[in-house]
Amino acid sequence: MDKSLISKKAAKDELWRRGQISLYKLSPEQKDFSKRISESKEPIPVILCSRRIGKSFFALCLSVDTCLKKKNSVVKFLAPTRQMLKSIIDPMMAELLEDCPDELRPQYLKNQNVYKFQNGSVLQMAGTDSGNAER
Repeated sequence: MDKSLISKKAAKDELWRRGQISLYKLSPEQKDFSKRISESKEPIPVILCSRRIGKSFFALCLSVDTCLKKKNSVVKFLAPTRQMLKSIIDPMMAELLEDCPDELRPQYLKNQNVYKFQNGSVLQMAGTDSGNAER
């Protein structure tokens, strides 16, 4: 057996350290979205796609990648309602973080609905209901 090969877990851990989890977490369609966004010349790229293709998971994955790569970044993740965060996004985030190395795992601050990363980055989660869209 070739000793230059590394284990699947070691490879995933390295992608976490590099902030490139989207390389193995995203489906081929989602990877295409990412490519189109990065190549776009538009100030605000827009993706028009069907339901159930994984837009929320895609956005969460890119959000986590950004928090891991860019020290002290602030990423805001909005959902139509706070309840949607609880019922859809929270379980999705748990799935996304299930293979995160312990030293990189963000701390979840429940009272603030924030994931705080070791490098000072934060992922702020909010629902836009109850007048919160203006804030």
